[in-house]
Amino acid sequence: MRKLLAVTVLLLAACNGASSRGEKLLSRGKFTQAEKLLLAHLADDPDDERARLLLGRVLLRQRETERAGYEFEQLDGSWHKRIAKVYREELDLARLTADDQIVAQYARGIVRYDRKGKLALCRELLEIARDRRISRREHAQVMVVAGTLGSSCRAETLTTLRTWIAETPPAAGEHAAESLAKAGIRIDPEAANDFALALRDLALKYERDGSRSRASSLLLSAVDLDPSIADELETVVLRSRLAGRDADDTRPRVEVSVVTPDALFEGGDALEISRRVIRAIATAVEAYAVDTNRYPPASSPYELERYLVPTYTQSIPWSDGWGTPMAYATDRAGQNYRIISGGPDRLIHDSSTRVGAEGSSTDLIWENGQFVNVPAGAGVPFHVGARP
Repeated sequence: MRKLLAVTVLLLAACNGASSRGEKLLSRGKFTQAEKLLLAHLADDPDDERARLLLGRVLLRQRETERAGYEFEQLDGSWHKRIAKVYREELDLARLTADDQIVAQYARGIVRYDRKGKLALCRELLEIARDRRISRREHAQVMVVAGTLGSSCRAETLTTLRTWIAETPPAAGEHAAESLAKAGIRIDPEAANDFALALRDLALKYERDGSRSRASSLLLSAVDLDPSIADELETVVLRSRLAGRDADDTRPRVEVSVVTPDALFEGGDALEISRRVIRAIATAVEAYAVDTNRYPPASSPYELERYLVPTYTQSIPWSDGWGTPMAYATDRAGQNYRIISGGPDRLIHDSSTRVGAEGSSTDLIWENGQFVNVPAGAGVPFHVGARP
């Protein structure tokens, strides 16, 4: 009996010793050493739940959220409140330093293991998002999580997103406003029209302030989010205003939009980059049409450059997000046009190059101001080396 008691005491001491050493290493910022220590200990004693909880914390501190989640899943329900506490403490530490996605994952961890206090967490997440916005850090994903924490929080989050879109300065870039609009639609898909109109209103504000290229890009993004508003936008009139004249003014255009190819390829997967590039090219094509009453009569991307560069854009980035050249087509009257990317299979099908045709389901197709086909499952990571 005494021997059994002695062994038990030694085992408890070993468990407490491993956890204590792990906590000391964590407090000193020696995350890798702490992880190795705890993994070795758990290999010998997989039932040490305290050490497993600490390992999850160490992994969170290293932004290894999936691995941390796996370790937490090994613990039974009696540990849930302590797991939620770990996520909350890590959220406090990471609120202004970690990526938007990481902060959102920490918030989801709190909700998963402690379903009480959702309203308080919502308020906290909105405050975090405000602080990140002031610090010019990404915050859309945090808003998405906040918007899922009950109906009252959803309404407040959607209202806040619309307000922030309206307040987005040109210096922040049109992509910042579009990111907020997409977050709102993720929270409530039925709000697509509201957020498309919010982008439209911001575009008109940019136009009044002289940021014409950003305004034009926002208009295209608005139609992309909700194609049903294309008629409501009164596209020709609005783009004529963006060109710096009235719709019935036939004087030559004085100033044009500027496409910056390098910026278009920064951030996002291959599909997102391709959509961004196509919208930029479409902005220049539409500006040409405002001046000439028809779309450029080009039969190839290289011929299109002759019509648009340098009057309507500095250059045309003709590779898509998969590093493959795109195509351009127009009808004989020049009243309809199409820009085509081959999509993830990097092949442009003949049917996709005919304006008005259905085209291939695997191609990314833009026609007359909106995407008419987006290939399913096309969000493949973009490799910088693929772009010429």
